[in-house]
Amino acid sequence: MSLPEIAVLSYHGWEIDPARLADDVRALRSRGWTDLSLQDLKTALARNSGSSRRHFHVTIDDGAQGDRDCVATLRGVSCPVTLFLPLEAMSADAQAIHRDLASCPDVALEDHSLRHNRAFHYRHVIGFHCEEEPLMTSPERLGLRTGDPVCTYGSELARRRFTPDLSAGEVCRVAARSLAERPGGPAWTEALTARLLESRLGYRRLGRLCVAGSYESQQAFSYRLSAYLAEGRDRVARFTGRPPIAFAHPWWEHSRVADACLRELGYALTFSGRGMCRRRTAFQIPRLLVSNDTPRPIDPHVLAGNGSGSEVATWVRDVGRRAVFA
Repeated sequence: MSLPEIAVLSYHGWEIDPARLADDVRALRSRGWTDLSLQDLKTALARNSGSSRRHFHVTIDDGAQGDRDCVATLRGVSCPVTLFLPLEAMSADAQAIHRDLASCPDVALEDHSLRHNRAFHYRHVIGFHCEEEPLMTSPERLGLRTGDPVCTYGSELARRRFTPDLSAGEVCRVAARSLAERPGGPAWTEALTARLLESRLGYRRLGRLCVAGSYESQQAFSYRLSAYLAEGRDRVARFTGRPPIAFAHPWWEHSRVADACLRELGYALTFSGRGMCRRRTAFQIPRLLVSNDTPRPIDPHVLAGNGSGSEVATWVRDVGRRAVFA
């Protein structure tokens, strides 16, 4: 059975101009797209018959203070919205705003994981941390200090965690304090690389720098996700006054283990990956990222063409990384 064309749009309240957001809704409607609420989206995905209509659903991630203005603007054009909240990553002011938004009609407050954290996934070292030129946003969430090896990373929910040997971090931090080179520059990075190799806590594999350490077991990974997601569901339920039904994976990264846990916890929808919603499934629903810099008027089909690759390509890439760096 065919699925109606569905575009799930993803914005960020700290980045999008509310007026531009409203213009996007008007532009889509003028070209025959119909907005859906979260419950409407759930129904459309479960429907037993196809539809030739085109639909869109607006979501806003990260629980920023700017969500208040976005919601006010969307209410002005009678468009429903889902706000995905990472409660522990939100400021006290942002939490207060979203408590108020919980009572707004056509506004769904849902789960975006408690902390929206990253984790190291592979032992491949991509650089060394410094405040002047950090290799990621919010490095403090990983507890990084100047000189620490930064490994290939991603969502804390996506796959098993890699933990570098504690001695390797200490070796690099001590070396970083004694270097005269500019932190983050090529000479600084080369000097820390040399020191890590000299310590025998680092080594080359297929020409790439790797660091000693250990991988989380599959059993520990499953247990961690189960406990973490259950805590997140309970926290969101207390915050909003009702159990969440939808979960947006941090950094859009899918996790089969996490989705299995979320099913058991009673979630009805999960969002991960990029693109148009082309399959009749309530789990692993892709979205389209929209920002102030997105060409206007927005065209969901054009946005879908800028995706990061298919699920098969992602799987092949991950298998290759495990084979090389595990």
